[in-house]
Amino acid sequence: MRLAAELCILSSELEARGVRWLAFKGPTLAVLAWGDVTRRQFGDLDLLVGAHDIELVEAVLRQRGYTGPAELTPPQRRALEREQCAREWSLEGAGVSVDLHWELTPPSLGRCLPAADLLGRRRMVHLPMGDVPTAAAEDLLLLACQHGSKHAWAQLGWVVDVAMLATSPELNWRTLAARAQSETLTTAVWWGIELGRRLLGAPPPMVSLSAPLGARIMLRRMERRLRRVDAWPGRVEVHLAQLLLVESWRGRARWLTRQALMPRESDWSRMPALAATPLGFVGWRLAALPARFVRAAGRTASALPRAIRRS
Repeated sequence: MRLAAELCILSSELEARGVRWLAFKGPTLAVLAWGDVTRRQFGDLDLLVGAHDIELVEAVLRQRGYTGPAELTPPQRRALEREQCAREWSLEGAGVSVDLHWELTPPSLGRCLPAADLLGRRRMVHLPMGDVPTAAAEDLLLLACQHGSKHAWAQLGWVVDVAMLATSPELNWRTLAARAQSETLTTAVWWGIELGRRLLGAPPPMVSLSAPLGARIMLRRMERRLRRVDAWPGRVEVHLAQLLLVESWRGRARWLTRQALMPRESDWSRMPALAATPLGFVGWRLAALPARFVRAAGRTASALPRAIRRS
């Protein structure tokens, strides 16, 4: 309830300043999927705002006592907003964390579900402390499927969320299918719905969904893992799931390039001099590539015998 109360306070602050925003996951998902904010566990708040409102929302968070990542120079901020999709803020002493999004996915996964479209279709949901804006029914299901898929469905609870959201009377399946196809989220939706059908006995969707062979093979792997209570996806499995979410070979080539060369915020703190320019970023990432590949190969080699035994 503490997080739900904080969300309502932030809602009042943002609405008073004319910010167009919405909350997704967390308390709003608990109410819309489970019918009660107390029936689902959540550990943080996720807010989506337009990129032009980011600095205003960050100012509101600072006034509330939140602390964020390291301060960035204007070129670093532009690079971050171009290559990433969110930053984390925390309220020390209160145990509250806020993920502030200006997009739902980084460009390496494609700009599916643009923030402007989601904000234009937002609706209100009632929490015990007040009303807050959230995504439309179809968008919320797409968000849940996209989030679970980019993490290789690490938790069974995410599958349950999708199964519960799919029973909403507000959901228009034809709109959902059309939006999934236009936003290249067909594989993500198929994974979420099919895992619910196989693991939970959820009813089939009211529209026809399909996925390519690679996604079907990946689904069987994720299903086997989710049937084991203590199993978590490794980094290789997560990256493979993300690669399969990109539904074109050109997009997959861009994904691999961005994974190898694009900056992370940790690069700015470790190598601020090299991180001062885009060329510095690329040079730093190229120099680090051999070590990264050696570490990745070592992790894969150590995990392979265990994966073979489990299969």
